[in-house]
Amino acid sequence: MPTKGKKNETKSVSKSTSAKAQKPDKTYINRELSWLAFNQRVLLEAADKSVPLLERLKFLMIFQSNQEEFFRVRMGILMHRALLEPENCDPLTGLRPDEQIREILKITREQQTLTESVWKGIREELKANGIEVLDFKKISKVDDLMSKKLFGDMKNSIVPTILDINQPLPFLWGEESYIVAFLGRTTEQ
Repeated sequence: MPTKGKKNETKSVSKSTSAKAQKPDKTYINRELSWLAFNQRVLLEAADKSVPLLERLKFLMIFQSNQEEFFRVRMGILMHRALLEPENCDPLTGLRPDEQIREILKITREQQTLTESVWKGIREELKANGIEVLDFKKISKVDDLMSKKLFGDMKNSIVPTILDINQPLPFLWGEESYIVAFLGRTTEQ
């Protein structure tokens, strides 16, 4: 008899657990929003003036790298879900894909404002310490020639690809730079 009672208890526990999993629960934080909160803490380390300058610069670079990966991977998956399964909610928080996207964009806009402010402050501190970030549009002829000698001529690295509207898009490698141009005829031609 004791064994039978334990089985019933187990069944009732599993039933209540599955019922809870289907209802949105305020104790859970959405995975994507939690990730952005983590990355916010990385950004705050970059903004913290008590952290050494070059460490702050590293934190800012880590933040940017994380943000790029987030948009490339997680936001891509979320956009895909929003298109294919718009009513499919996050089982723990009850947020639909479009609601998650809206909240993500709101948070990342705020983070971008802080990022720009932190970067401006770090650049000023770097300059005050004798380290200047160069704008390639404003470098001298000597520096231009030196950079070409060190890095080579970039035009040898550019590979044009023409895509027809009926072709599938080619695979795009991560951490690469791409330039896209849409070509068409005007109504006058």
